[in-house]
Amino acid sequence: MDRIQAYVDIRTRLIELGRSLDDAQAAAMVAACPKWTVKDAFAHLVGNNADGIAGRMDGVTQDWWTQRQVDERSGHTLAEVLDEWDELSPAFEAGLRSAETVRPELIMTPGPTSRTSGEPSARPGVTTLSWSTRCPV
Repeated sequence: MDRIQAYVDIRTRLIELGRSLDDAQAAAMVAACPKWTVKDAFAHLVGNNADGIAGRMDGVTQDWWTQRQVDERSGHTLAEVLDEWDELSPAFEAGLRSAETVRPELIMTPGPTSRTSGEPSARPGVTTLSWSTRCPV
């Protein structure tokens, strides 16, 4: 499987996982990103798509860049954030395939574990994922 297809598969599974969360789970703090909730981590991932499509790459390695992505979606519900991800995905993935619009570093990388850093621990029976993300610590 190539990296782009791996990204598509992981994005699909993360959206499915996100849509299964209730409000309390979406508001849970992320252990790997202690300043962010689960919804914030999703907002960052969606922000990667939006920034990649728009070519907003100045500051890509800076905390303020990732925090801006979260702040831009702070008034949205998790469902709205996930809807945005669904809307942006075709253009983002086309950009990945053309390698002209979006830098490959914006692809979240599947990790070696089967637990997502953003998932609340009390989710019995849920197949989990791991992704890398840059969050302020």
